[in-house]
Amino acid sequence: MTAIGDVPIPALYDVLDSTYPNSAFILMFRSPFDWVRSVRAHIGNRDLHPFERVQYWRYFPSQPASLRTIGDEALYSAFLTHHRDVVTYFENRDNFLFLDLRHPEAGQKICNFLGPPPIELPSISYTVEARAMAARRG
Repeated sequence: MTAIGDVPIPALYDVLDSTYPNSAFILMFRSPFDWVRSVRAHIGNRDLHPFERVQYWRYFPSQPASLRTIGDEALYSAFLTHHRDVVTYFENRDNFLFLDLRHPEAGQKICNFLGPPPIELPSISYTVEARAMAARRG
């Protein structure tokens, strides 16, 4: 089975690892400041979707309905806690790759880890993509 995901996969890494023991996991690191900006832009003031709740409630036991009451410092802390917990969980395991998203050879490293022929990862401007999607929706 091959899968890639965003929400809520990050919060379920340990469950997925137990359920699918031959799985491979990649943790992509980026600046926590960039991540918080992205979260704020993506979620804004709306309530969390059910899949997002799975992810955020792991780090916010108060189970907030939205991130409106969660400060940036708490989000930075959750980000760093998540990375620490994942790296600790997979310590000394060969089914885990921890990689900086900005690494110039990220595609090569991912392919080396997973086994397919190497490719260069395209650079995507999510700001440009979001504007294009909004324009298509009207």
